[in-house]
Formats: sequence, structure tokens, C-alpha cells
Amino acid sequence: MLLFAVYFIYEKVFNSPESGSLSELFDQVSGTSSILLLPLAVLLIPINWGIEAMKWKLIVQPFERIKFYRAFKGVLSGVTTSLVFPNRIGEFLGRIAHIDFEHRWQGFAMSILGSMAQLGVTLSFGGVAYLLFEYVFGFDPFSLIDLNLIYPLRLVFLIAVVITAFLFVYPSTLKWIISRMFRKRFGTEGVSFLDNYNSIYISAILLLSVLRYLVFWSQYMLVFTAFGAEITAAQGLILIPLLFLAIAATPSFSIGEIGIREFYALALVSTIGLAEFSIIGSTLLIWIMNILLPSIIGWLYLWRARIFPEDKA
Repeated sequence: MLLFAVYFIYEKVFNSPESGSLSELFDQVSGTSSILLLPLAVLLIPINWGIEAMKWKLIVQPFERIKFYRAFKGVLSGVTTSLVFPNRIGEFLGRIAHIDFEHRWQGFAMSILGSMAQLGVTLSFGGVAYLLFEYVFGFDPFSLIDLNLIYPLRLVFLIAVVITAFLFVYPSTLKWIISRMFRKRFGTEGVSFLDNYNSIYISAILLLSVLRYLVFWSQYMLVFTAFGAEITAAQGLILIPLLFLAIAATPSFSIGEIGIREFYALALVSTIGLAEFSIIGSTLLIWIMNILLPSIIGWLYLWRARIFPEDKA
């Protein structure tokens, strides 16, 4: 998929008469509006990861009470470890490095809850955006990608959205899924801590996931606008959730996301007339802000964490 994405990007940027130029990109970014919008997008970085730290603190609270700063260190360490695993499934390794040893398996189990909540939000908003795109623009958005996967993708996304909607209506189902996954290994008593996660508690985790999603969306709106996209809020409510949905549905490493993200952005966002160089520049900047910079800070936190019991804090 990454190789196909690189080829697609090359064709769009270097063989398209509408791709624009680097000089035009620099002129756009140096404009007055960009100077105002880009700092706002940067200010959303700590808000984004702060919300995620609040969610992680809430997730581990039933079995270990940690301070916000400790949760924040765990979240950024998780960004670092996610770089070497596909679709960021390695996040839990960095996160549990900042909780006590006797609670790490619970931390691993409940990190699944946090991931499922965020993925559920992405699928829900993306599924609605998918239906709206076809209604507003009159064609299937995935036909822009030149892959013969429209109908299989439609079926997969439909099933995923229905399941996610069910989980929103019955949030305790998430707890039941995790209980079934770990009861055989740890026994009924070993998963008894899950009794502390009632529907209201899980709903709070879902609401934090929605809030973080809206911060992500706002960052994309600010950066796309700073790079010259004449994008309305209505268009952004359709195109950006579709972009999130496509990225989440594609197996990739965080580093490999650099190409995957641009690939989908070129296919979707170009429908509103943003030049190819601007699309690549804006999505690359967002990756640097949300993944690269936090992972560098997370590496420093991870370096000082107690990975094994014999390590010194």
C-alpha cells in the first residue's frame, strides 16, 4: 500500500499541470492569514495530548491513581513506541512503562478500551461523512483512489459503523469484550477490576475521545486553510473525517503514515481545489506536529522510565 501511495503522490505532484510549485506554496504560507492560523494549530498540540492524558488517567484510575503529569508522560511515551508497530498498536508499551509493575497487565488490557473508544469515534464520524459525501458530491469518494475496492469497502465500513453505533448505545459491551479476552488467562477474580467500569464511566471515556477528535479536526481545518484551501466548515465536516477514516482503515506504521496520509489527502482534498504541493505540505506539517515532536519528547520520558523492576527511577 505504501509503494502504491508513493507512486500515486509522484504522479499527482510531478505529472499534474495543477500541482502548483514550491514557490507558490512558500508564498501562501508566508501570507498574513497563515501567520495567524499556524500558531493556533500549534497551540492545539498540547490540548490534543492533554485530553488524551486525561483519558488515560481516567482509564487507569480504577486500579491505580496517577497524577496528570504521569499520565501525560505515559501518553507521549506511547507515541514513541507506536512508531515501530503497525497502526500504533505499540502505544501500550510506552504507557504502561509509567504505571506500577503489578498493574501493568491491567494497563495493557484497558489500553485496548482507550484505543477502541478512539477508533469507534473515527468510524462513526467517518461513516456519516462517507454517506454525506456521496449525497453532496454525487459519487463514491473511494472512486477517487482508482482502486477496484468500492463495494468491499462499503460493506466493511457499513459493518464497522453499525458495530460502533451499538457500542455507543451499549458502552458496557466494551467491558464485556475485554473481560472475555482476559478471563481465561487471569480468571474471574483477575478481571474483577472491570466491575469498576460502569456505563457512565465508559461514556465519559467516549466523550473525551470525541473531544480529542474535534481537536484533530480543528488542526486540519486551520492548516489546510493556512496552506490556501478555500474549505468551508461543511466541506471540512465531510472531507476531514473521511481522511481520518481512510487512514485508520489502512494498516501502516506511524512512519509509513507519511505516505499513506498524503495519498488519501491528495485523492480527497484535491476535490476542493487545493494544489498538490499544498496538500502534501499541510499533511506533512500535521504529522510533524502530532507524531514526530511528541515522539521525541516521549523518547526522553521513556529513557527515564522504570522499564524493569530492577531499574532505578
